[in-house]
Amino acid sequence: MSAVITAPNGLAEPRPDLADAFREWNPAGVTYAYDTICPVAQAPTQSGQMEVETVDSLLTDDNIDRTAGGAFNMIDIELGKLNYAIRGKGLAIPFHYNDGRVLTFDFEQGAARRLRQKVDLHYEGTVATGLFAAAVPTTAATAAWDVAAGVPLTDIETAINAFYGRVGMEPNALIINRRQRGALATNPEIIGRFPGKDKVGWQDVVNSIGDLLGISQVIVSTAISNTAAKGNVKALAPVFPDAHAAVALVAPQGAPLEQACVGRQLNWSDEGADDFIFEQYYWQPTHSEIYRVRGQKEINTMLREGATMQDFLAQRIATGL
Repeated sequence: MSAVITAPNGLAEPRPDLADAFREWNPAGVTYAYDTICPVAQAPTQSGQMEVETVDSLLTDDNIDRTAGGAFNMIDIELGKLNYAIRGKGLAIPFHYNDGRVLTFDFEQGAARRLRQKVDLHYEGTVATGLFAAAVPTTAATAAWDVAAGVPLTDIETAINAFYGRVGMEPNALIINRRQRGALATNPEIIGRFPGKDKVGWQDVVNSIGDLLGISQVIVSTAISNTAAKGNVKALAPVFPDAHAAVALVAPQGAPLEQACVGRQLNWSDEGADDFIFEQYYWQPTHSEIYRVRGQKEINTMLREGATMQDFLAQRIATGL
């Protein structure tokens, strides 16, 4: 057990009530995708190597015939080693007693909600940065998905075939953002799959597109962030870009750490099973009550597998949007 992280003037007080508020809160109408794309896995140590069996190891056709009078052939399990390091994560919000404020705002609950949103935005951005990096193989759009000539089903199928031909496994997730979801719901190629229906909602599309393409999950991110510096005119943009969707190989919840996939959230703690701890302490110099959330959970966007790290386990799809 490590030493408890202290406040400047003493021990921080755990706040399990605010921890519950932190975990349960989600802003209305906002869907974060990082938890589904990169499910949580417990790491055995704070830093080290994780091993993933390579596609070469899995798919090579080895000779299983026994030599007459001889022994059976022996093979190796070939593992690609991926380094990881889980850093401490956290933020704190102060409440100042000496500024004369009388608030109708519930500051404690507000601090829990705001800290949760900051954590979610950070991890959503981390996944987006890895998943939509320029180095990830990309399928071009036939035409923009929001025009009559756009054929998103064809583009997605082309990307699935490219992924399958490159990796030797089928992707199990289509990853899109809010604008792409809307374009799919109004695209003629998709609406044509619903004969006799005057209107096709986006939920119809999301529910059916996996069946149409043999994809088990359609993951939608609606998260948005302000890309302008604080104090400047706000500049809102989707965290997952309009210009690209993706197909990927996503690990199921609870899958072992060694399973090849596009990424995992690696959680490590020597203070119990909680991924984040919510606590409070008093800071005398500014007469402030500090509300803090901290933990040790790292997004490891593996994106590649294998000893030579040649194959990305995602394929970008240009949307023309």
